[in-house]
Amino acid sequence: MLGKLNIKIISALNLKNTEWLGKSDPFASCYLSTDPKCKLVTPTKKSELNPIWNFEGSFHINLLRSQVIDAMIVCEIYDKESITKDEIMGKVTIPLIDALEKPDEIVLEDY
Repeated sequence: MLGKLNIKIISALNLKNTEWLGKSDPFASCYLSTDPKCKLVTPTKKSELNPIWNFEGSFHINLLRSQVIDAMIVCEIYDKESITKDEIMGKVTIPLIDALEKPDEIVLEDY
């Protein structure tokens, strides 16, 4: 299956603060489970627990039909750290087949 998958990362709400002082600096990262090195990454929002990104990107899909059935879209939210490793704040996985069959559906997940 060849094609292009457009992704829009709109926002996150009520993120848990992971900082001792101040507020978290979240960014989102999305990738296909079949190619985790190819990522879409939003800008970091400084000191924000309700970030709005309205970020758009796309993946080029070059998978066999059998691979599409097992593939997932993985979206993770991290707190950007300047010294230590970025800390994960949340994660959602969406079956790729669902996104292809219902392209205009908005995915809402609470964590």
